[in-house]
Amino acid sequence: MTSLAVYEMMRLVVLFFPSHPRGTMERTLQPRPTVAEIFCTTLANGQITRRDRESLRRAFLADSIRDDEYAAIDRMLHAVKRGWLMMVD
Repeated sequence: MTSLAVYEMMRLVVLFFPSHPRGTMERTLQPRPTVAEIFCTTLANGQITRRDRESLRRAFLADSIRDDEYAAIDRMLHAVKRGWLMMVD
């Protein structure tokens, strides 16, 4: 492997895994939260994170959500519009 290839690989590790120290290529796999878990945590905390929004987007676009999950997403969007939930990064 050339030094340029090693440099590119390390740059990608830093970009995609910024919390890990340089040279560590471990990735902790965490299960994706369900719509119900996101609904409960966001309403309890009063804020919705980027990870929560991405999980909701994936679930919504996969067409794998039930009617009750769709209603929960709708309520969260309503809460954001009303100012009851803050969107944070």
